[in-house]
Amino acid sequence: MNRRTLAWLLLGVGLGATVLGGVQVFQLATAPAQPWSPLLRDNVVFALSLPFLVGLGIVLGTVQALLTLGHRAERRPGQIRRFAPSTVLLHWTNAVGFLIALGTGGIQYLTGVLDKPPPAPLWVIYRLHYIGASIMVLVATTFVTARLLTADYRLLPPRGSWIRHLRGLVAELPTPLGNAVVWALGLRRGRAAPPVGQFTYYEKTVDFPLWTLLLAAILLTGALKAMRYLYPLPGAVVHVASVIHVATMVLLTLKLLDHLRYMLAPSRWPLLRAMVTTWVAEQHVREHHPAWYAEVAAAQQVGPAPPAPPEGVAPGAAQQQRA
Repeated sequence: MNRRTLAWLLLGVGLGATVLGGVQVFQLATAPAQPWSPLLRDNVVFALSLPFLVGLGIVLGTVQALLTLGHRAERRPGQIRRFAPSTVLLHWTNAVGFLIALGTGGIQYLTGVLDKPPPAPLWVIYRLHYIGASIMVLVATTFVTARLLTADYRLLPPRGSWIRHLRGLVAELPTPLGNAVVWALGLRRGRAAPPVGQFTYYEKTVDFPLWTLLLAAILLTGALKAMRYLYPLPGAVVHVASVIHVATMVLLTLKLLDHLRYMLAPSRWPLLRAMVTTWVAEQHVREHHPAWYAEVAAAQQVGPAPPAPPEGVAPGAAQQQRA
């Protein structure tokens, strides 16, 4: 089964899940009486809306994959496209949901620890938290679906190339930290670092993998916490999920600070602008991403094959006839 056929099958599955989940949420929202307190109502709505969010994410990710299958590098005078417009849209949409969920989650946690009243009614904080979490679930499902269907794993080291990528990471780190990584991992000294591709070695070995693991952990544990009012989950499972959820929230706060530190460095401002405009200056790519620049240049040089000459006509004669 080719990827396009698989994409159309997933599109059908996603549409089915979206419709069924939407009907379920609509029935809950329009029911005359609710067996839950106002504070828990949003929790139940969020738990019941997960099939709708996942189904819609599969639909959006499949559509994105169908539109980008066979896509080639884009280039215009003085600039090279680093991100697809859909990727930029997903990034900033997820950023909005992430900040809402992280901020309201932090308020919930600090309110309990400090034993202080929240700055707003608790139901408002919970509702905003579930809105942010819903955005994150939708974006995560869309992103994963599109990447799997297009087999686009550029943000991860290819299989069998971790040692090469770690050498590249060492070259990008400050010297003391790089030496510590060399010592800890037992890497051979003196080998030249490989040229940088479309994404830096830090992005591929540290930044993106950590974001993936932490976001997956907080979304899965959050889903378990929300479902405890619908399904008889063991108390131990809920307790462990809650502990991991809070610990992951703290780690995500630290990761956000690290991400800001990395992206706001003046040397990476062209890459930050690319996350808004999708384009990065060709000069920056040539100087800081030589492997990627070579790939783009090679792709631009490959054009369509010339038409075959008519039968019985020599290639030179065919060129003279076209002239």
